[in-house]
Amino acid sequence: MTKAFKNYDKNGDGTMDAGEFKNIMIDLGHRKTTEEDAQNMLKKHDKDSDGVISWTEFVLMMITFKGDKGD
Repeated sequence: MTKAFKNYDKNGDGTMDAGEFKNIMIDLGHRKTTEEDAQNMLKKHDKDSDGVISWTEFVLMMITFKGDKGD
């Protein structure tokens, strides 16, 4: 997961903004994700409401996604 996080954190600041987050959604199969969709999903997984996804939030989000698929 560390490699995946670093891959999506294009600017290397240790967080993912809505633009970077949109790329995750597209790669997870949500090809029609809009900027607004990405912003809404980011807000859902942004536990500390700082406007970005941190490493911890990313891990929790991925666990949630895996759980939704029954894995």
